[in-house]
Amino acid sequence: MPLKTQQHMIGPSVSVQRVVRCQHANRWSARRPQLAGARRWLCATGFAATVLPLTQLQGQIIRGKVIEFRSDMPVDGAQITLLDSKKRELDVGTRTDSVGAFTLRAPGPGRYIVRARRFGYDEFLSIPKDVKATDTVRVNLWPEANGQLLDSILSLDSRSPTVRGTAFAARQRAGHGQFIDRRKIAKEDYRDLEEALTLSVPGLDIRRRQFQGAAMCYRGCCSFAIYHDGLPTTIADNARAAGPQLEIALSTRGTNLHGVELYAGRSEIPSEYRDAARGFCGVLAYWTHSPD
Repeated sequence: MPLKTQQHMIGPSVSVQRVVRCQHANRWSARRPQLAGARRWLCATGFAATVLPLTQLQGQIIRGKVIEFRSDMPVDGAQITLLDSKKRELDVGTRTDSVGAFTLRAPGPGRYIVRARRFGYDEFLSIPKDVKATDTVRVNLWPEANGQLLDSILSLDSRSPTVRGTAFAARQRAGHGQFIDRRKIAKEDYRDLEEALTLSVPGLDIRRRQFQGAAMCYRGCCSFAIYHDGLPTTIADNARAAGPQLEIALSTRGTNLHGVELYAGRSEIPSEYRDAARGFCGVLAYWTHSPD
């Protein structure tokens, strides 16, 4: 095949590297005619060494959408998590965008399950999907809206900036933990969640150390599980990796905050937060909304 045709098919950088390898092979095999076959082998292996890594970089991708089962409407803000074939959670996840779309990169070839969670919807697991090194696999998830859970979602009354979510209010009435509702957030005009916590919760302190990120000290310094809009952003039994998620939470703008819950000690943590809080000393749950 002429070199120009090769270059047109596989790109200039790959063709040039192949030509260089073949020129070396030509000079080497000209001195040893009996090994002329090795020249072809060197060219082939040189070509493979150039192309395969580029191909592999494009693979192991899982794309899809989360769509509500009955309405066919996209579900934005859903937590997408990758599980192995035995339904064990991997440290790979993302959230759906405004049209319900998501993209994940699997850590390697294998069989995976994709899980979708969203407050107000039933959990949905995909069937196991085989992902090869060069694959881009499409997986759509179809959770169903749950009326009982939806009743717990915080909503903003246009006439009165108060939290009306029944589950939030019930936890607040129980008298365990610290709460900051929308009325107080609007009144105090907090810059961000960090300011809301440090000014509203007596004895709470945010500390930062070089290369370690943020740490929250309240009745002692320890790691808090983080929940955003009812979904955990930290992984159970992985308290050491909670720092980045805490930084993200603390930087949430005050205008986007809808409500905050803080629980210190296992005895304070409500049952709905306990599973993902395993291995943590408490829970920080914050709720957001789109500004009007």
